[in-house]
Amino acid sequence: YPKGKADPEIFKAASKLFGCNLNEMTLFEDALYSMIVAKSLGIKVVAVKDKYEQNNYSEIAKTADIFLNDFTEYEL
Repeated sequence: YPKGKADPEIFKAASKLFGCNLNEMTLFEDALYSMIVAKSLGIKVVAVKDKYEQNNYSEIAKTADIFLNDFTEYEL
């Protein structure tokens, strides 16, 4: 069973649950470690700013496909 967002298996299980391929998924995330795992699997990443990750903002901006200050900035 997946151990959490640091384990690639959690994303594989989610794709199976939703019946889609990993490259069809988009992850909305605030934690850099999870973004790195998702990107390594071909998942698109929308980073959402979080004060606890402020030391990682530059790396998050490089990793994510989109960086949001908050969810009000997101438009479909």
